[in-house]
Amino acid sequence: MATNSTVSLAVVLTKAFSVLELLICGDTENTELDPTIGGKRSIFLDVDEPYTRTTIANAFRRHLDDFSVTLGPGSGMDAIILPSSCNFQWAEYERIDWESVLAGKHGASSYCVRKGISRKAQLAHYTHRHVCKHPKSILKSSIPKTVILDTWPVWEQGMPNTNRQGLADVVLENASSTAAGTNSNGLNQRAILEKCLVQARHAMDQAETEYMADVAKQDRNSSTTPPTWILKGSTVNKGAGIYLVHIYEQIVDICWSEDSIREWVLQRYIDPPLLLGGRKFHIRAYVLAVGALKVYFCRECLALCSGSQYNRNQKSGKDAPDFSNLLAHVTNTAYQNLDPNFSEESCILPWNKTTIEPLLPHGRYESGLVSNVIQQMEDITGELFRAFENEFGVFGPIPSCFEHYGLDFLVDKYGKVHLLEVNPGPDFKQTGTQLARIIERLMGSTIDVVFGGCKPAASNLSLVYDGLGESGRTGKAGSRGRSDIHMSLIQ
Repeated sequence: MATNSTVSLAVVLTKAFSVLELLICGDTENTELDPTIGGKRSIFLDVDEPYTRTTIANAFRRHLDDFSVTLGPGSGMDAIILPSSCNFQWAEYERIDWESVLAGKHGASSYCVRKGISRKAQLAHYTHRHVCKHPKSILKSSIPKTVILDTWPVWEQGMPNTNRQGLADVVLENASSTAAGTNSNGLNQRAILEKCLVQARHAMDQAETEYMADVAKQDRNSSTTPPTWILKGSTVNKGAGIYLVHIYEQIVDICWSEDSIREWVLQRYIDPPLLLGGRKFHIRAYVLAVGALKVYFCRECLALCSGSQYNRNQKSGKDAPDFSNLLAHVTNTAYQNLDPNFSEESCILPWNKTTIEPLLPHGRYESGLVSNVIQQMEDITGELFRAFENEFGVFGPIPSCFEHYGLDFLVDKYGKVHLLEVNPGPDFKQTGTQLARIIERLMGSTIDVVFGGCKPAASNLSLVYDGLGESGRTGKAGSRGRSDIHMSLIQ
């Protein structure tokens, strides 16, 4: 870049999305990278996880006449400037040279702006907003009731959180301090925290009221399971920061003790779930988003099962899950690795008719359940990306980029599919070694679609969203409008 450069950040409107462009002007002209070396496309591969890096490299080796691959360091948190010979950066998000990507010099394996999908709270907010505008959207009944809890005001007061006592202890301390005429910084923070969690209290009270009404009516068409909730940090992953809660006071205590997490989501626990061989599971589906924007759903999905049986308690006539063993309920593979009963062979299964149907409760489900679930997941995925059309502040696809997502779904006892969360840059390693062929085919199809501009050679990807349409394009021109924001960079 020139010593004194002006940056023009342009918001270019395609048929359905607002796309970001970064135009740099200064003392020297920007030049496009030569897209080929000796007739080959040049790829800079810089992925941390050896499982994923090896799979991608092997996929490119099947196209030696078309690609030249340079391996990056595979570690670090800083952006890496590409070698001048390379024109595509397949790398960890933190090491992508976004300035060059937005300037159109090369493509990348992520979108720069996608916090609307990657953060659980943002996902809940924008999908809810979409449902309010489109009340007939499939997302209305496919996303569990979710409450966003923002605790930033608690910790912005500049007062360290040194009081880690439980709620009952704080109440007693409050009474003691009041009697003595003293004040407690920790107690002030606690009061602020409770104000931040008022929506959680309201949601839980409403759910409890509905449950008691169902019990009174003995309405068999309604769930008579006491309401349970899952509390999750908005930005954590791999099973970290997940709690099952039953009463409001638990939420207060958790948010008070986990002061490093400032944003949470409280999500209604789906019960009763569909079980496989008596165990709870969720489905991990891989999704490929290309350009601005086409979205492909990988039909080779994974059933990630608990290593423990899913038991129920019968108390006072109430049929409720047995929550004494959290491993029976949190099916994230990273968390399941803590279970001595966990094994890749029995807990990571391909979602196909041959594997799944023998594990279903005998005689209760039709043979079309497996394919019906896939169809529901495809419909939900397409509608999910439709919800982010023109939300460029939180999701801005870039024509020269693509991104993989890992979508987690749960199937309830009645065969209905629920979307739990979306993970950009998913951990492909959780697929394991026995089903590595699924990731191998996914990477091969990704290369076909992203670099070949054609349908995948394998039939594992299905197009579920096409924001380009017949008049769509993958280049940078042909916009419906442009809004420019000018900044100065001194380097």
